Amino acid sequence: MPFLLGAFMLLPAAGSVAVFALTKEPETLFRYSSYAPNMAPVISIFLATQAPVLASRELRFHVVPLYFSRPVGHLDFVLAKQAALTTALFVLMAVPVTVLYFGGLVTDAPDKGEHLVDYLLGLVGCGIYALVLSAIGMVLAAFTPRRGFGVAAVIAVFMMSSAMVAIVQGLAEMNSDFGLAGWAGLFAPFNLVDIVQVRLLGAQSSSVAIAPGTTG
Repeated sequence: MPFLLGAFMLLPAAGSVAVFALTKEPETLFRYSSYAPNMAPVISIFLATQAPVLASRELRFHVVPLYFSRPVGHLDFVLAKQAALTTALFVLMAVPVTVLYFGGLVTDAPDKGEHLVDYLLGLVGCGIYALVLSAIGMVLAAFTPRRGFGVAAVIAVFMMSSAMVAIVQGLAEMNSDFGLAGWAGLFAPFNLVDIVQVRLLGAQSSSVAIAPGTTG
């Protein structure tokens, strides 16, 4: 499953590079900062299938006490699990972004210096996505010893939050309440990280709206 989802993640990047090679139009290349939000369903499925593997089985078969029979602290145990999922998720997102970067170089993308800066900022964004999303996925998976329930819980939280936020933002925009639309984005993990990319990394927003002002 992880490798199959990795292949799905690569397909849009490869297609984008192929189209750019034929048309030479920079707009055909995916923006690095928008790749993860556009592939949110695949990333959510990856988290839903892998987080329970790291958390649920050990709870179900009561093997966690075996770890603590060795000089391993509770925090070490949790951080090791978190680091494993964060690393896997970062690789899942960073590889397609890297394909976009080298594909753009090979096909003579303009402004190579700016291209490199955008790529590096895109990797930082992938790191933030990996850290935040994996933390949420691990917490959800740790609440159940049943892998199936863990899968369902992770998918439900990521997909339902995105759907509910999209509905609220749509209604807010219909009433020209863009401030409410921006604040609503904080309640969906993918939108939340996208806001951080926009505010801290200067990325172009992939969300409908972002939380306004200094408080936002």
